[in-house]
Parts: sequence; structure tokens; C-alpha cells
Amino acid sequence: MPTGEILDEIDRLKFRAGGAGLPVYDPDWLKVPSIDYVVIVFGDSNSEGRVGTVSLDSEGNIGSALIDLVFFENTASGGRAPRLVNLGGTVYFAVVYGGPGGDGWLKTFSIGTDGTISAMIASLEFETSSCDIPDVIHLSGTKYAIVYKSLSLKGRLVTVNIDDDGTNLSIVDGPDIPLPAMANQTAPEIISVSGTIYAIIYTDGADDDIKIKTIDIANNGTIGSVVATATIVALGGVINKAQIVKLTNNNFVIAYKTSAGATYGKSVNISDDGATIGSVLDTKELIATGGLDSISLLQIVTAYFLVASSGASDDGYMYSYSIDSSGVFSDSIDSYKFEAIRLYNCKILFFSGRIHGVLWQGNTNEGWVATFKVQNNASLIPTDPLLRVSGIRRTFWSGLGGQAVYQCELALGGMSITYVSPIGSRDIPSAVTPLTTPAKTTFTPSGEGYRLRDYGVWLSGTTVDIQTRLFGHSPPTYTEWVDWMEAVSRQGYAEWSY
Repeated sequence: MPTGEILDEIDRLKFRAGGAGLPVYDPDWLKVPSIDYVVIVFGDSNSEGRVGTVSLDSEGNIGSALIDLVFFENTASGGRAPRLVNLGGTVYFAVVYGGPGGDGWLKTFSIGTDGTISAMIASLEFETSSCDIPDVIHLSGTKYAIVYKSLSLKGRLVTVNIDDDGTNLSIVDGPDIPLPAMANQTAPEIISVSGTIYAIIYTDGADDDIKIKTIDIANNGTIGSVVATATIVALGGVINKAQIVKLTNNNFVIAYKTSAGATYGKSVNISDDGATIGSVLDTKELIATGGLDSISLLQIVTAYFLVASSGASDDGYMYSYSIDSSGVFSDSIDSYKFEAIRLYNCKILFFSGRIHGVLWQGNTNEGWVATFKVQNNASLIPTDPLLRVSGIRRTFWSGLGGQAVYQCELALGGMSITYVSPIGSRDIPSAVTPLTTPAKTTFTPSGEGYRLRDYGVWLSGTTVDIQTRLFGHSPPTYTEWVDWMEAVSRQGYAEWSY
């Protein structure tokens, strides 16, 4: 099963009906750390700002409805394009948005263990002129940076302090104006390069080119000077904001919409000090056709990524790709159609293991969330042939009336084995978590058919312990069993991935 393969959709929920009465505009979402909820922010019918919660368990199962829904801004046209940031890995969040009068506002709140949303804790007006489609990033400690399109369409940057409990808010530096006037319907996005160097991607209003500026922002929030500027896409007619993600070493992928609606990707190298923004390494058409709607990019694992946007007939599509060490794109690995009618805004998230989710604004401005699995090559059985052979060891065997019990231990990355725990013979060590799953395949050594009754998987640090119970005419030999385990590892059964 290749890395980047998009597996079954797990669950989906329409959390807001849409239409004139219950619309969702420009939604954003994040997972609440340590508890089984996601938090969603969006603009309402009069562009008021709403925040809601939905349950989401570790298997990707979504609750049947919103648990709580409150205003973070109840002034008409005062909750535009909200963006979320989590505070210090806690249950506290900040929402940044275009507030009343078009000014830039930040508010904080918390999520209870039952999914309820607190009253707004504190607020800060960080821009008194105009704030449109902001983006926010954590710098260090309690310091954050916000980029946005402001008066005369110019891009601005401000740094703020937000205590982890959301109580104390203040401007640290700025608003600074590091960007020129931007193209209409576009907005800047900020990403970390290395250390205190950040890259801001934007569409220049003078020529509609997509450009990158690198800038130094100290951990204490002090805004330094622009380090370098480079044109990435000399295009014209770009609609909506470009997206950027770091994939491997210093290689970044930029995704953008052409004026015809196709989604393209370009790879580029940015040095750690931000001084060198290299020439484009490769260009790829990621999604062939579609509307002029938002794009979402997400790294799967090193060198692999997901991209979502509108495709044929403006449906919502997601594709997976990889780039090699030279920045060259692969062909599409897999695709997933998550919206059958009309996609507007969307955002992909990673939750845990192979569980991912996508949030989107649908055909009649309804709000949707869906969860799905993406293979991320975290296989329990080593993919390298030498590691497979050396990693499978016999530690327990018995034949009981046609039933054979075998156990193997696999050390991820070739690391040493630490313990043994056969099925039914010893207590499971307290430090490990057992997982037993029904069989879904058949073992056929020497022409005989053996049904895999079940197997147990134990994880302890980097050590993996797999035990199987097989039923058949007579127990297979240990060599036959190892051959079967190797065959299964080559096929990459999803049951043996986490």
C-alpha cells in the first residue's frame, strides 16, 4: 500500500444546513488537544462570527451534530474570514478576523471537556484601518505573527502576545507594511522557513505575479527587515490566495489557481537564512479543471502532500503527490472526491496516525466535515527486505488440534527487541496497549488453506509484537509462516499500520 494512497472515507457530517438562514462562509478548524473535539469558526448570515464544536474520536468518527455554537462576534459584517490558532497546546484558542468597521480583531476562548465553549476571555484590536483574510502563525512562547491585506490592498504584518490561558493580549511590534498592494481577491500567507526566518507568499497587485518575501521575526516578536524577494509565478489573472507547504529539507511546494481554474503546483528551494529563494525546480498541473475557489495544502509525511480544491464541474477533489530530493513532482498517487456538487472554501487537517479530515463550504453555503485515512508508510512490518528477514523471529509455537499459534517481534528501523508476550500465556506488560482484529486474508502454504483467525499487536516504544492464530488441516511450518508474513508485508495490509 503506497504512501499517499487515500483510503476509505470514515465519516461525514453536515454541521450547518446552508441557504439564506444557516450559511457557512470562509470556515476554519482545528483539533482540540487531548480531548475528542474539533473547533470550527465561520462567518454567519450577516457575516457575524460563529464558533462551534463537534466530537471526533480517535478512529475518525464524527458526532451527529454541533455540540455547542456561540458568537465570537455578533456585529453584522464583523466576523469575516476568521482564522484559528491553538494556544500552547492547551484547550485555549484565539480567533483572528476582520471585525466591525473592517478593523483587525483577535479574541480568545476555551473548550471544556464536554465540548462547550466559554465566553470570550479577552479581545484585542490589532488593526484600526482594514483587515482582510488574515493568516496567523505561532512564533515562540506566547508570541504570534499575523499577516493580512489592509488599506489600499497593502499587506501588513503585526506580532502579538497571547498568554496560554488567553487572558493577556497585546501588540508587540507593527503593524509593519512589508508587502506591496496585492491583487484583488487574494491574501498573504506566512510559513516558517528555519529559526526566526519566515516566508510570506502573496500575489502582487501591480503585475498579478505570485511572489515570496523572506523576513526575520525574532522569537520575542520584534519584526526585522525583509531578507529577500522572488517571483515564483509570472502569471497574471491569479484568483484566490496561493498556498505554501514545506516538504523536505529546504524544498517548498506552492499551489495556486490559474485564471482558467486549474490548480498548479511549483516547487522551490529556500535557504535556512532566507537569503536565497531559488528558481522554480518543477511545475505540475495538480487538478486539471475547476472553479476559482480556495486551495488547501497539507504535508502527509516528508516529501508527500495532499492538495484539495475544486475540480471538474466545480466538485471538491483531493489528490496526493510527492516530490523527490530535487523538487520534481510525482504523478498523482491517488484521488478522493469529497464534494459532488459545488466547493467553495476548504481546509485539510491531520489528526493522528492515518486519520485526516477536510472541512468545506458547500454548494448552498452549507458546512461540511469528513474524515478519511491516508497511508503514511507507518507500517508495522519493515518495508526493507533485509529488515523484514532479520526482524521476524520465532519466540513461541504450539500446535493444538489443528490450531497453530505463532508469534513474531518486529523492531522498527532494526532496533533491538525488548520483550515477549505470547497470546494467552502471560500477562500483557502494563506499558503496552493490545489491539486484536479479525482476520481478512488467507494463508496458503504448500497448497493447504489456513484461515487467519485473529492476531494481536502490542506496541512498546519502538518495538512491535505481532501474534497470529491459524486454523487449518495441520499447522504450517515456521518457515512457511515467516514466508507468509513477508508476503503480507509486501502487500502492505492496512490492518498492520497505525
